[in-house]
Amino acid sequence: MKLPHIITPACALLACAPLSHAALVWTGAGDGISAFQEANWLDDNGLVPSAGTINGGTPISAATGGLIEISSGSGSPSNYSPAFTLATDSGDDLTVSGGKTLGGAGLIGGGAGSTLTVSNGASLLTGAISAFTEFNFSNATVDLTGSNGINSANGAATMLISAGSSLITQFIANSGNTTNITVDGLSSLEILGTGNGINNAKVNLLTGATLTLASEAELDEQIGQNDIFVNNTLVTLANRDTLLTVTGGQAIAVPEPTTTSLLGLAGITLILRRRKG
Repeated sequence: MKLPHIITPACALLACAPLSHAALVWTGAGDGISAFQEANWLDDNGLVPSAGTINGGTPISAATGGLIEISSGSGSPSNYSPAFTLATDSGDDLTVSGGKTLGGAGLIGGGAGSTLTVSNGASLLTGAISAFTEFNFSNATVDLTGSNGINSANGAATMLISAGSSLITQFIANSGNTTNITVDGLSSLEILGTGNGINNAKVNLLTGATLTLASEAELDEQIGQNDIFVNNTLVTLANRDTLLTVTGGQAIAVPEPTTTSLLGLAGITLILRRRKG
């Protein structure tokens, strides 16, 4: 987890080392559209990258690698093809935020340790996503068009869908281990594919979260494979209707029965106290 830089009173008064910054920062100073036009970027030396260093389908890195950030500047990278590819096996991260939209053929991450963050009103409208091990979607729209899905990098991966985010994808898969997915109560996950659209992944729905699959049969298939949880409680075919409100392939997580019972008991107790008063 990357911690934010905190300015202390001493730094406010004394000369401190300069803050680290992203390896590549989108400025849109070129045409404001092309992800593969170097004039739209600054590298970690604050310079426009050399010609021919940012190309589709070719691993992209700056002088020292690290974070590629699209959060300010003019326009947004869109309609790019082929895939936007981080430096292979570099662990480099990609952040899209500040209401920006990244739209194009697909994304290939930096392998183990690579993080994809989409946040703060940003949108990711792209093809297939692969080779990341951490996915953070916060107040974001992520829509993988057509038959595209998410394949994480080999090894355990995590995905957090939060703060009113929506993720629409054909599938989520992990060939090397398990992707642990959490969807908070303001957010939604939609799996369009049929036949095990949640593959080597576990989905934990917090109260109020929405999970949508292609049909109720698809939902029950994933439940039967022990892939779905509500507030860390495994959903089974026996307890499904206790933990989920199901309409076709859409399932909304409801409070656990014990929680509901306690809330009801608290309400009755309050009424009785008022009557005695």
